[in-house]
Amino acid sequence: MIQEYTPLRVLISRLPHGGDLLESITTICTENEIHTASVKAIGALSSAVIGFYDQEAQQYITIELEGRWEVASLMGNVSIRDGQPFCHLHVTLADEKGNAKGGHLMKGCIIYAGEAVIEEFSGPELVREFDEETQLYLWK
Repeated sequence: MIQEYTPLRVLISRLPHGGDLLESITTICTENEIHTASVKAIGALSSAVIGFYDQEAQQYITIELEGRWEVASLMGNVSIRDGQPFCHLHVTLADEKGNAKGGHLMKGCIIYAGEAVIEEFSGPELVREFDEETQLYLWK
């Protein structure tokens, strides 16, 4: 599947101290009716939860990380799932010694400080549907 999109607008946001990172980015997309976009963010977290998709078990394993974390990189996309904006985001986090952990961004990442850039695209609606083979919601 390849579809062509055109850049439409870019939203830049300071994320709320104490907010949940995934929920904060999702709220921006919902309130601004963003259905197709690319997302980048940086910042720091006071707690973190990431996920790893176990392909054999076909389910996410959540990993709770102790302590404070620097958001070295966050990237992902926005599409539609069940009629609502859905943010699929991956994150690389670094501890105070520069050791990195990475995975799927899960709820439970509490923002200490954060900045996000959301680049919205114009084009065909990008919708996720359930894929029997992987047990994931993938672009149709």
